[in-house]
Amino acid sequence: MKFIKAEEIQKHWFSDEKDYEEVLKAISTCLGKHIIFAQVKEDTLKAMVVLDITKVVVIKALAIKDENLLPIVIRLVKQKYKNKDLICEVDGIDLRGFGFVEGRYVRSEHLEDSFLDESGLVERYPIKVSEKQIVLNYLSQFFEAGRFYSEREVNEVLKAHISFQDYVTLRRDLFDFNYLTRNLDGGTYEKIM
Repeated sequence: MKFIKAEEIQKHWFSDEKDYEEVLKAISTCLGKHIIFAQVKEDTLKAMVVLDITKVVVIKALAIKDENLLPIVIRLVKQKYKNKDLICEVDGIDLRGFGFVEGRYVRSEHLEDSFLDESGLVERYPIKVSEKQIVLNYLSQFFEAGRFYSEREVNEVLKAHISFQDYVTLRRDLFDFNYLTRNLDGGTYEKIM
């Protein structure tokens, strides 16, 4: 995905002229600064999002030709505008799976976002205890309640959700902060409910 200017949008990118007109209309209704991100491959539009940047970020238009790109587009917007709430004004798009409730994504309800990279991986482990708990709470959701994990399996789950190498500290802190329990020999872990 790359930033483009409104005048760079090409009509032939769109298979339906109605979609093209809707994108132009969305740009014209922006109250603040409009930002457009698009991915075009072989002169065909794969994904485009039109954002209206005011005190919040409003998704004014969303053209996704490959459904696998929707999570990438949403993560890009969340990552780029970490300090702003998001609103989706696009009809027919269900973003509940991305943390939106009734078209709104409230930052204060998703504190973990400030620790995630564009791929949704934890990119850093903070020093402050209160911030550590945000990251640990986020990571704990990837463990199934009632399932026992070996130390190696815990490490693998953590490695799959972080972009740095220190999974050992995270594993220890998940235990120390009571997100995981382990048996007396320290070899088996379980999520605390």
